[in-house]
Amino acid sequence: MDSLCNSQNIYSAKITAKKLNLALKHSRNYSFVDIKDGPKQDNSYDCGMYVICAIEHICKRYLNDRDIEFIADCFGFICSSLTPQVIQQERLKLHSLIISLNLNSAQEDSH
Repeated sequence: MDSLCNSQNIYSAKITAKKLNLALKHSRNYSFVDIKDGPKQDNSYDCGMYVICAIEHICKRYLNDRDIEFIADCFGFICSSLTPQVIQQERLKLHSLIISLNLNSAQEDSH
């Protein structure tokens, strides 16, 4: 999935998929699928947010189902749920989390 439709990212995506497969201890014989109809960003700065949100959805599904094939089958649904509006909301939540963690860290450092 490439939210910018930039085929130059395919090599990095394959490396990341291989490492994720190893981390999940799923299978040595996994298959990589380049999803052409994934969510598309409407700006030049949200690609990281699309990655974070997609990975979060995948990890939540994995924790609930432990079934990689099921996740692959429902990835279209995951992608369709990542609209620009959802990404904007998630960016704001992540920003708030970063500010909160920074404040907590500063308070701990002052003690």
